[in-house]
Amino acid sequence: MNRGARFLSRNPYSLEVMKEHQFTTNGQYDSIFNKACSAYEAHKRTSYADRAHKIDRMADIIERRKRECATSVTREMGKPLSVAFEEMERVIRYCRFYAKNGEKFLEPQYVEAEAEKAYIRFEPVGTVFSIQPWNTPFW
Repeated sequence: MNRGARFLSRNPYSLEVMKEHQFTTNGQYDSIFNKACSAYEAHKRTSYADRAHKIDRMADIIERRKRECATSVTREMGKPLSVAFEEMERVIRYCRFYAKNGEKFLEPQYVEAEAEKAYIRFEPVGTVFSIQPWNTPFW
């Protein structure tokens, strides 16, 4: 890829250029990935209470900045503002739900087996890379 290659973000209604971006280089990807791996090593040792607090804090930030977030979704994806606000409410609700209930979902699940004791246990396994659909940036 051309080192100076750029792409444009456009308003889907007016096609007005909102921002010009430079493509990420392989070296930048490597740096980002290495930082993510380091963060994983630290994060996997945190308690669920600490993780839940972070999820709640994320919900607080989105709630405080709801208008800004919804406006961004409208501008970048062309969703009606009312739909973007509903999306922010849903994201806040999901964050709160998983902060409150997520630990239960991660509890070991005991299963019947020939062994004396058998269970499924959920543990961190590494850095997860996820590409979200363009029209649901907060999911």
